Amino acid sequence: MKVNKVHPYFAFLSREMLPAFGCTEPFALAYAACEARAVLDAEPVRILVRCSGNLIKNAKSVLVPNANGRRGIAISAALGAMCLEPERKLQVLEHITPEQRKRAENLVDQGACRVEHDVEREGLYLSLTLWDAAEHSARVVLSGEHTNIVRKERDGAVLY
Repeated sequence: MKVNKVHPYFAFLSREMLPAFGCTEPFALAYAACEARAVLDAEPVRILVRCSGNLIKNAKSVLVPNANGRRGIAISAALGAMCLEPERKLQVLEHITPEQRKRAENLVDQGACRVEHDVEREGLYLSLTLWDAAEHSARVVLSGEHTNIVRKERDGAVLY
């Protein structure tokens, strides 16, 4: 009887090589924001992104697909916060509508999306918090890998 074992190299590649709609750092931001939106269950009026220098370096100047030529962290997070399909992971922005894009652009243009450098974090790390009009909050923390959600909170209560 032959046993099929996956070589560790192929297991690693299967885990690391996920389909993405563009550069992976902006999509990690968008994915985390989409997950936070699912936890918040409302459209956000304010966003705070705290991330490692590595993520800032790799995302701050990148042209974001479906963002009308905009670049960077704030628009990635704002667009992700408009998406309702977190299961799409690094492809969450593929089906963004013009209406969702406009609402995301308005958040960024109004200064409602703040980005901060978390100097205590290294590697791939981001903490993204959304607030709705009633001041409810949802926070998602992603660390180590582009889709590795390590924490979810709603109004400060840990869900995951």
